[in-house]
Amino acid sequence: MLPKERILKSLNHMEADRVPIYLGGSASKFYISTAKKLMEIFSLDENKLEIVQAGFKYVPFCEDLWKMLNIDIRYIYPRTESMELYNAQFKGEKYINIWGSVFQFMDTDGERVNLESNTPFKTPDISLLDRYNWPKPDRNFTKGLRENAIKLSANGKYAIAIHRPFIGGIFSIARYCLRGSVNFFEDLILNKSFVDKLLDKVLEVQKEFYNLLLDEVGDLADIVEIEDDLGTQNSLMISPKLYREIIKPKHKEFVDFIKMKSPNIKILFHCDGAIKEIISDFIDIGIDILNPVQVTAKGMVLEDLKRDFGKDIVFAGGVDVTVMEGSYEDVKSCVKKTIEVLAPNGGYLLGPSHNYSTIVPPENIIAMVNIAQEYGKYY
Repeated sequence: MLPKERILKSLNHMEADRVPIYLGGSASKFYISTAKKLMEIFSLDENKLEIVQAGFKYVPFCEDLWKMLNIDIRYIYPRTESMELYNAQFKGEKYINIWGSVFQFMDTDGERVNLESNTPFKTPDISLLDRYNWPKPDRNFTKGLRENAIKLSANGKYAIAIHRPFIGGIFSIARYCLRGSVNFFEDLILNKSFVDKLLDKVLEVQKEFYNLLLDEVGDLADIVEIEDDLGTQNSLMISPKLYREIIKPKHKEFVDFIKMKSPNIKILFHCDGAIKEIISDFIDIGIDILNPVQVTAKGMVLEDLKRDFGKDIVFAGGVDVTVMEGSYEDVKSCVKKTIEVLAPNGGYLLGPSHNYSTIVPPENIIAMVNIAQEYGKYY
């Protein structure tokens, strides 16, 4: 079975020949230093490693390495920020992003970044929102994406996914890049009119970028990512009531916009943490795929998630990355259990419960995909 067919069957809650292997998107990456170690293990030329922009940092891609790992999907990565982002990451410097705030990089992998330095809106003044110089996509934003998608999907081999173009979604950008977390969480209670307009402004920008993106490659892509981290390890960042009142309507408008532009595309929503209380809301607004299924967070029990939501949403991720730091037997047990719970009747793309940290042995990543191929067979 071709990788694309395997992915599409799972996206439609059908069983393929085996569980699809999903790597390369939001919270399903390994870092550049790990990629180089994997290249060495497979005796691949390190010069073939591409460093591609993925949201707010640069990450590795190498077609030869992806083939060795039997990854069933191929991501394409919009170039949202300038090349100065690359320089900042690899020099551990500061970078003024397109939203006007500052990213401070602390390692060349981009594993540790301060995302909310010097945010532009110091006060919740609504009048400032109309006067602000909001981001606009330039001609480089989609440069080369169509050609790359055509190459990667040649002969229907690989499913194509579009990586989210920004650091995050409507909630995350307002929080990190425009107000800072403390101010933004206060605004949600004390300055709701300001928040409502701020979120609308961010949504307008997102729509403009996604409009060009989907015009360029929407007919070639099977999945497009959006993002908003709403959970901590132990709870939601805001109450379900507040989410439904303020954030959910914006998410619904965004999802409706994407589906109007590209009716056949599946929307993957990246949302970390303990979010079980609002997964039904994601389904309600039309989210197709949930990533990364952070199993170490409170309430994110695989058996419960599959039972309660498995017929209505696809899970992408779920293999506990903390276990991936352990032995081969630890990895084997974890992968087998995850498959056993999430794979029946399709609706599952196998991948990590978050990005592999640099302390995960590269051999364990290889073990994960090999074990998935052996134990993830449907017939």
